[in-house]
Amino acid sequence: MDISGKRKILIVDDVPTNITVLTQILMSDYKMVCATNGQDALKLSASSCPDLILMDIMMPGMDGYAVCRQLKSQDTTRHIPVIFLTAKKEEEDEVKGLGLGAVDYISKPFSPVILKHKVRIHMELKLHRDNLEEIIKERTIEISKSHKKLHQEVTERIQVQKALIEQRAYFLHLFENSPQAIMILAPDGKVVEVNKGFEKIFGYAVDEIKGKYSKNLIVPEDMIAEDETFHKNILAGKTITKETFRSRKNGDLVPVTFLGYPAMVKNQIEGLFILYDDISERKKFEAQMLHQSFHDPLTGIPNRALLMERISRSLERCKRRRDYQFAVLMIDLDNFKSVNDSIGQLAGDKFLIQFSDQIRHCIRSTDTIARMGGDEFAVLLEEFKGPREVFKVAKRIFNVGKSSFFIERNEITISASIGVVIKTKSYDRAENILRDADIAMYRAKENGKSSFRVFKQKMHKMTLASIKMQNELRHAIFNNELVLFYQPIISVSEQQLLGFEALVRWHHPDKGMLGPNLFIPLAEETDLILPLGRFVIQEACRQLKQWHETIPGGENLTMNINVSTKQFMDGELTGFIIKTLEEHRLTPQYLNLEITESLITKNAKSMMSKLAVLKKHGINVLLDDFGTGYSSLSYIQDFQIDSIKIDRSFINDMDRDGGSIEIVKTILALCRNLGLGVVAEGIERKTQFNLLKELNCEKIQGFYFSKPVDKIKAAHLIKNGITISE
Repeated sequence: MDISGKRKILIVDDVPTNITVLTQILMSDYKMVCATNGQDALKLSASSCPDLILMDIMMPGMDGYAVCRQLKSQDTTRHIPVIFLTAKKEEEDEVKGLGLGAVDYISKPFSPVILKHKVRIHMELKLHRDNLEEIIKERTIEISKSHKKLHQEVTERIQVQKALIEQRAYFLHLFENSPQAIMILAPDGKVVEVNKGFEKIFGYAVDEIKGKYSKNLIVPEDMIAEDETFHKNILAGKTITKETFRSRKNGDLVPVTFLGYPAMVKNQIEGLFILYDDISERKKFEAQMLHQSFHDPLTGIPNRALLMERISRSLERCKRRRDYQFAVLMIDLDNFKSVNDSIGQLAGDKFLIQFSDQIRHCIRSTDTIARMGGDEFAVLLEEFKGPREVFKVAKRIFNVGKSSFFIERNEITISASIGVVIKTKSYDRAENILRDADIAMYRAKENGKSSFRVFKQKMHKMTLASIKMQNELRHAIFNNELVLFYQPIISVSEQQLLGFEALVRWHHPDKGMLGPNLFIPLAEETDLILPLGRFVIQEACRQLKQWHETIPGGENLTMNINVSTKQFMDGELTGFIIKTLEEHRLTPQYLNLEITESLITKNAKSMMSKLAVLKKHGINVLLDDFGTGYSSLSYIQDFQIDSIKIDRSFINDMDRDGGSIEIVKTILALCRNLGLGVVAEGIERKTQFNLLKELNCEKIQGFYFSKPVDKIKAAHLIKNGITISE
């Protein structure tokens, strides 16, 4: 317990998101200490003396079992209770952990209520065990020093016995009042004692069950054999943990965790201890999580994953039944962005909900509607007799798109483009059907939107158009059609321009200025991203050096450059960057390379060596889109990350009720504790800026201050500064 009066918990997990979730659940009642690996956990256990340890099992290097084994082998740490947090549910793993000295298991995903409850129970048990050990220790020392006086020795022994009796009374009180159902059985399976928690969970009073066989009262008929196996193994000296079901007095089934272990008296097994936890709430939570993983959170309809599964089932059904037919429709709302821009995103979300409800009325209950993301939907039609039925459904959906919707007193009329795949028997993969439905839908958009098109093989012209785009982009790279725009990065505290992020644009001879979304994905699919990336690095360094030398006050500006996965996999990238810096005589400390979480998690080994070379030359590394992936905190240390860029999805939602401000606070605190720089991107509103300023965020960028600008306007910003309205 620290000086604040709070007991201390050590959380050991290599996944930062898990540490964040656990900290938020428990920090109001306990002081939290965190470790991201086994070695740090052992050091903190010895130095900070936690009252309880919550530990993940699967960690790189030293896993949770090894850490627990070492903790229990040391006199200074063996008394600390360890609760394993793990997604592993095999019985042998739980038995192994309990054999190493762990006091409990909590399965992932976990219920916050159950987590807090178990932590509280084990905290209380430890406290009173420590009290008991301290009393015994003190009395023993006193007795050892009082051999000369028999009377004093007897008196002290009586006092120790009294303390033991008092502690036994406390544990009896704990037994009676524990919310867990605790049952003591004789070796033959008859009930010796149960507590009030048992009565609360199962509905049986003590006198109704005492002396009777528990299997006849609370074990479902189809699980009696399982229960008998449990009893046999416990009487053989084993500890059994398992999730199962038991019956309440009223006949209802209740999901429970079963923990059974032998009751030892003078090294002899004299009975069984059985503990039950009602996990109904956790099971409801897991069912909710499963539903969420296969359903769109906004509209409540199936998502892409569930649709893919059902299309795959339809393909299998086609192989078994010649008469079975199914079709897939891809639906995209035309110009939906204008709806969000005009009435706001929240109203736009309400529109999507209404639109999905209307589509449901156009199809049968046996069909499936799914939201693919954004304003894109898909429909799986099954068991139709002919194409006309599919066309009728498509027309009904098309007419829904043309009808008026009333959202917050605004009348919205919008159209939809629909792509249809009818001949599905020739396919063998669900994603290919969706791909072709998508091609047909975009074909409908190209033909003026507000229409539907049936996919035909002749639509390979779409592929030819893509090839043409590739050729034009290749020509653009080598013929000076690419230009860089620059978005300012600003110091929050000093409200001064610190540098820019370089963003590429394509000055197309026919289509005008094209944003990166129109050609970067194409470049990523091909090797064109490599010469394109070299152009960005070369031009950004050249421009930065020019500003350093020609504009007063611009000599310390920095430049952020995004580097993609393909670029980093290119063996020549590091050498090219170093050569470019030398060529322009640009000091490496002014260059910041932005990489994504997915890049370091998927290519850890090759990334580490390349980043080590760049870091050795003084180049800074910034982790982009932080919080959207699954990177471990250990990666931040291993890859020597200098700064973190908070993803715009968190920033966009932080100034709304129930938004992500707590996540932003946590990331900022993490950065401060690890000594990392931090940049918040995507600031579009004054409220967002004010919140970040209050939170002492280091750097920011976004449309609220400036959109990306060309080099002339960027030079103007350097000379005149950026004014931030308070």
